[in-house]
Amino acid sequence: MPFLWRVWGAVIAVNLAVLMVFIGLASLQFAAIHSGLVGERLGLLATRTAGPFEQAARLGLSLASVRNADGLLERARQTDEAIAAIHVFDPEGRILHLTEHAPPPAIPSSARAARAGIGGATWHIEAEGTFLAGADIPGRGGRSPGGY
Repeated sequence: MPFLWRVWGAVIAVNLAVLMVFIGLASLQFAAIHSGLVGERLGLLATRTAGPFEQAARLGLSLASVRNADGLLERARQTDEAIAAIHVFDPEGRILHLTEHAPPPAIPSSARAARAGIGGATWHIEAEGTFLAGADIPGRGGRSPGGY
């Protein structure tokens, strides 16, 4: 009888271990799907907000010259309470327009790396305890004067 108890105990332990592995994998898959959906949602919001900046860039104007840019960004930020801030930045990552009261001097290096790696498309990453998303603003001659 003691042998049978040890066999059942081992079977239960193996089943619990397999169950824990499946729970862990399902959690990781959910997090990846959620991250992708949030990134797509923020990317869509960013592309809707970029109109005035894209028009200025096509005319060859600086992104810093867009009138009422902070107001446009603030209105877009208010569409979703989960958005902490929206920034428009130049090619070097320096922030030109923003919705924050205490902004960083530039976008994080992880965001610059994601932006460089994607080559002009919409990008999103989870970095430094937050979720970041953005895209390049198309300009004259295929050069991007910055992003959002």
